[in-house]
Amino acid sequence: MDKKLIIDIIGYVAGFFTTICLIPQLFKIITTKSANDISISSFIVLILGQTLWIIYAILIFDLRILIANIISVILGYLIIFFTLIYK
Repeated sequence: MDKKLIIDIIGYVAGFFTTICLIPQLFKIITTKSANDISISSFIVLILGQTLWIIYAILIFDLRILIANIISVILGYLIIFFTLIYK
């Protein structure tokens, strides 16, 4: 197997897992209609970091990093949105 292909696969799998880790939290907030234990400041810092990753991905032309972090930023904003609604 080509070394570049292996590196690409690892990058996409890593991006997939780091992106989907936000889904259970979002699902719990929506289904329980409760966000009392959610730290909005943590998600703001997370979104700031992901936004910097997006800028970095654009600068180095890395689609793996770009896709994962765009989705993660969207999920982060949804978590903040529903946290503000249900807190």
